[in-house]
Amino acid sequence: MQKFEECQKGTEFFKFFVIMKKFHILASSLHNMPLNVSHTDFHTMSYITKSAESDPQGVSMGDLAKELQISPPAVSRAISSLEKRGYVKRMTDLSNRRSVTVTPTIEGITAMNEDRKFFERITKRISSEMGEKKLNELEALLKQLYKTVNDTINEEINHI
Repeated sequence: MQKFEECQKGTEFFKFFVIMKKFHILASSLHNMPLNVSHTDFHTMSYITKSAESDPQGVSMGDLAKELQISPPAVSRAISSLEKRGYVKRMTDLSNRRSVTVTPTIEGITAMNEDRKFFERITKRISSEMGEKKLNELEALLKQLYKTVNDTINEEINHI
């Protein structure tokens, strides 16, 4: 019996998924290069920084877990990693020791600003080299592909 991958290797669609996987890995790494943190740490830092704009008191660990859809222990690991780099600080509520909020440090805000500038430079260059017409065509094709794949999967699930 052939392995699934061997059966699928000859199809154009499988080749497309391999390219998309490589693209996803590349694009994910671009967004956190200046910070030099993991994907989870990057999204945690992004949310903390964004939250600080509207609430300087900080964001709770529980809200981080809910918003990022990750477990409380994963949030705690991300915060510990970001703390070691000096990007965030934890504050414990003295009246309720179980309540912990997180705020970005000046270093964290500076690092996120550097990351934003880096990402803007990359996207401007890609837009310039690809051109608006090709990017619009690519966007339309990807939306069509997403809809087709999603519809097909839902139809198949309904037949099971």
